[in-house]
Amino acid sequence: MHTSAVVRPAPASPAPRTLHRQQAFLAAIAVLIWWWLAFRDGAAFAAGARTSLAVGATLMVLSRLGASALEALAYALFWRTRGERLPYARFLVGLVALSLVDRLAQGLAGLARSDAALAPWLAPVAGLHLLRDRWPEVGPGVWSAFGGLGLLTLSRLLMTAWLQARALERRLRGPLLVTVAAWLLTRVAVWWAVDLFRGMSPVR
Repeated sequence: MHTSAVVRPAPASPAPRTLHRQQAFLAAIAVLIWWWLAFRDGAAFAAGARTSLAVGATLMVLSRLGASALEALAYALFWRTRGERLPYARFLVGLVALSLVDRLAQGLAGLARSDAALAPWLAPVAGLHLLRDRWPEVGPGVWSAFGGLGLLTLSRLLMTAWLQARALERRLRGPLLVTVAAWLLTRVAVWWAVDLFRGMSPVR
């Protein structure tokens, strides 16, 4: 008499679940930091009731979350056109967590503004806009679009691509090309929008 062996499925690897929990934790920290900074800045620039400041900070957080949601949606729709599914909610949480990189860049930029001697050292990391005074011939549109370029921006692009590659189970090369192309397109759009707003044509 033969007994068929019961094949039990292998337990799911805890690594993806651990990564998602870590991303959710970092995203929560990012949201709290956004809220606190908005509340603090509101209190510094305008004296008002704490309730009003809290409401303003909450609205700012919602606007930041909305921008991240639109970014995640754009990537998800792109990959859908390629016949692949990018898990929207998980990717959105990852993007919100990555906003801590943006906050670090803003913090370093604040240090450079408080001590001009630090600007040449921090510019390659936090963004070339810290050297704006040294290149007055460069227009505001270019600075608005590409002034934030630095090692932290590049690392954020790389991590955004990595999140996509992991979720799609693809090599990094394709998502990295998509991420860089999307960044360049949005930067050029910002450049042109600023110049057009100032009454200048970006096309000579």
